[in-house]
Amino acid sequence: MKKNCLSLILIAFLSAGIAFAQPAGKKLLLEKITSAGCPGCPNGSIILQNYLAADSNIIPVAIHVNNPGHVDHMWSEDGDSILSEYLWAHPTLMVDRYKFPGIQFVPASSSSWSTMIATRKQDPMIGTIGGSTTYTSGTRDLNVHLEGTILWDLSWDLRLNAYIVEDSVTGTGLGYDQLNGNNTTSGHPLQGLGNPIVGYVHNWVLRDMLGGPHGMQHIPSPVAAGTPYSYDFTTTLNSAWDDAHLSVVLVLQRYDADKNLREVLNVAKIGLNGSVIAGTASVASQSWLNVWPNPVAGMLQLETGAVANWTYRIIDLNGRTQLQGQFTGDQARIETGDMAHGLYMLQVTAADKPTTSRKIIVE
Repeated sequence: MKKNCLSLILIAFLSAGIAFAQPAGKKLLLEKITSAGCPGCPNGSIILQNYLAADSNIIPVAIHVNNPGHVDHMWSEDGDSILSEYLWAHPTLMVDRYKFPGIQFVPASSSSWSTMIATRKQDPMIGTIGGSTTYTSGTRDLNVHLEGTILWDLSWDLRLNAYIVEDSVTGTGLGYDQLNGNNTTSGHPLQGLGNPIVGYVHNWVLRDMLGGPHGMQHIPSPVAAGTPYSYDFTTTLNSAWDDAHLSVVLVLQRYDADKNLREVLNVAKIGLNGSVIAGTASVASQSWLNVWPNPVAGMLQLETGAVANWTYRIIDLNGRTQLQGQFTGDQARIETGDMAHGLYMLQVTAADKPTTSRKIIVE
């Protein structure tokens, strides 16, 4: 790929560790693959809990593995269906069920979790999601209403889902007591709690996926940017689940025959009787940035007015960065001649300015 051209300025390419503001209304789904029979899994939960304490824009779900070697009574049929395609080890984590370049599988070991989360936050928001729930405790009937807006012109198979998730799950004996590989690790939070940990409290337990493992087909394909969507799921909750600890995760997801292209695009979390407003469809004011021509054929020009130091990324529809760089000056040219024709997202960040996103078409 050619280096980008600047008017009288040389670009310094940025490292992969650049931090961009997360688009308003975008949250990440963290699906932890776990088991009561897994010695390393409670340590994985501590790692996730630390992420949660620092970031309100991540939503965890625990998919429990059940097999003769790792008996677990918190498994689910939909979870098993997902694990039949993705499981290779546990504890592992899927971030938006996205396949990250350089990582062998969609689920990754804990050494990659922080990088995966930080990287995924930089990707553009494909659609907003929100909704409401209505629950009748006497009959245990639940209605889940989803709504939002698709923000891109897409030909993807977009689908909707609603996960039923339970916190504070406990039980006795095999299948609930948690193996603990850190029982004798000096200074570890799990030291001395036993192996197994009797009465262990399991959080984020996946109970059901109302749209199935691949989501419910409802959004037309192709779909135009700005298209609203809505859908209602109805179900009767299992009497064994404690409704005082249940929540619903609303999911906008993509399906593809290739399991590495089934990413989750946005999520929201809600209680059994509540509502959450879909996130904003645009990112703050964009008056400080001018971009032309669009569509672009070979050279994209940018002007930032009084803003003199800024960074940019151009991202494809699979969320992969195609170009990125840094400018010093209020005008620049980005050479796009080596990019494939299609739709991209341009993200520009400057000090004391909101991250600005623009859709561009490369011809």
